[in-house]
Amino acid sequence: CLYFLNRYIEFGKIPTKLIDVNIASDYSKIGKMLGLCKEENRLEILRKTVQGEPINNNIVEKFNPGLVCTEMVSSKALLYGDEKTKGLLKTDGEKRPISFQVFGSELESMAYAVKYMSDFADIIDINMGCPAPKVVKNGDGSKLLLDLKKAQEIIETAVKNSKVPVTVKFRKGWDKENIVAVNIAQIAEQAGASAVTIHGRTRSEFYTGKADWDIIKKVKQSVNIPVIGNGDIVDEESALKMFEYTGVDGIMIGRGTFGNPWIFTKIKHFLETGEKLPDVSNKEKLRVIKEQIELELENKPEVTAIREMRKHIAWYTKNMPNSSEFRCEINRIEDKNSLIKTVEEYFLREDLDFKLDLNDLISKLTDDIDLLAICNPNNPTSSALNTEEITKILTHCKLH
Repeated sequence: CLYFLNRYIEFGKIPTKLIDVNIASDYSKIGKMLGLCKEENRLEILRKTVQGEPINNNIVEKFNPGLVCTEMVSSKALLYGDEKTKGLLKTDGEKRPISFQVFGSELESMAYAVKYMSDFADIIDINMGCPAPKVVKNGDGSKLLLDLKKAQEIIETAVKNSKVPVTVKFRKGWDKENIVAVNIAQIAEQAGASAVTIHGRTRSEFYTGKADWDIIKKVKQSVNIPVIGNGDIVDEESALKMFEYTGVDGIMIGRGTFGNPWIFTKIKHFLETGEKLPDVSNKEKLRVIKEQIELELENKPEVTAIREMRKHIAWYTKNMPNSSEFRCEINRIEDKNSLIKTVEEYFLREDLDFKLDLNDLISKLTDDIDLLAICNPNNPTSSALNTEEITKILTHCKLH
């Protein structure tokens, strides 16, 4: 999570936990020594767990994120020697640096897990932000935001037992009555954490509503260690705004990468030049999808890999013409050859860029009562929209 290096070196604020400033004095030496970040790149991907499966970092890393982070593992499972959990930490062939993510609320298991992971991790990241019921029911993840004393003990234990920098990821708070982001950030700093990541929603909000960037700004102003901002970063403009509005040292992108691994290249180019790269071509999307299919097949049975690719392909084709029909078609496919053939037929269609997918557009518009009223003045609650009128509206709004 350390994209702050250039800025912090410039201002003489390198955390002593990370580096002896007498060892190296220029950016390149420090970057090589730490092995923690790609120079001048403050973009991170959080490898999300979606329906039980991680996004493939081998695809995302080709598009220049500053750092990738594994899906989180249970400290208790590592203590008990669970082989499946250990398997989640395998990163063979992936580019470094990699931040290894762990969750837990017991000191013994956290101490063991951190010692185990720090033998191969570049960074150890403690997750105190996960909102999943199966995690918080055991007192882990974001549930620790209701027990700051325990949170402090967990961080102190991790720092004490780690050979590498320890970072902490957390949310705005548990709910609107328990907003503790500033408190937990200060606790993390005092406990020896090298950086923190803040997601601008409470646990009760999960991923609904709008991320609170004001709380991210307050966290940044409250500590001297680097702060990484997360939440609602979906394109070049939102990335720039996060940096400018909050003053964070780096940004973390999670759901914004779904079907869009190019987001890192685009944001980096925009931040450096002020100009946007051209939209990704359908041929490029097809190339990446086919590459990801092959990567999935390397470590999984064909049927399993193909079924898991369905959701990824759905993300790649979101908002594209006739994508709803296409998704229905691929959801019936169980073998590699049929899947690749169907994907190629869809992406190489000559009319792909010109047809409106009215089914997709209608499904979006039905959530807006004002547009319903415009489309059906006599029955504003009806979902039986008039296609001709919708097309006129879309033409007016230049949406097609």
